[in-house]
Amino acid sequence: MFKNRKDAGEKLAQALEKYREEHPVVLAIPRGGVEVGLQVSKRLGTDFCLVIARKLPFPDNPEAGFGAVAENGSTVIIENAGYWLAGETVERIKKEQIAEIERRINALRGGKPLPDIAGRTVILVDDGIAMGSTMRAAIELCRNKKAKKLWLPYQ
Repeated sequence: MFKNRKDAGEKLAQALEKYREEHPVVLAIPRGGVEVGLQVSKRLGTDFCLVIARKLPFPDNPEAGFGAVAENGSTVIIENAGYWLAGETVERIKKEQIAEIERRINALRGGKPLPDIAGRTVILVDDGIAMGSTMRAAIELCRNKKAKKLWLPYQ
C-alpha cells in the first residue's frame, strides 16, 4: 500500500489538494503522524503543528488502553473502564499522562502553544488508528477549540 510514512503522506496530500484554498492547519499526532502530516502540510503550503494526545494505559498492560487525554485536557474514557479500574486509579494515570504531555510539548514544540484553530479547517493526521482513543481525544480538542471543519483521512 505505502512504502513508508513519507510515501503515505505524499499520497494523502494529493487526495487533499482540494482543501488547499481553505488554508487548513495540519495537526499531527506524534510519533507516527508527524512524517505523514508534514508531507500533507508541505504539499498544501499550510500551517503544521504537533498535537499531543496520550493513551491512558492499563496499569498491568501498558500496551492496552482504557481511553486517552489530549493536551487541553479533553478526555475519552472507554465506557466500561469503571468496571476494570477504580476512579482513583483512572485519575492517577490521567495525571501521569498529562505530565508526559507537558514534557512532550516542551520537547517537541519548544513549549509553544497550538496555533489558534477557531474557525479554521483542521486536517488531523496520525499514521493509523488502533483503538482510536488518542484520535478521539484529539477530535475533542479540536471541537473544544472551535475548529470550523475537521477532516480525518481515515475510513
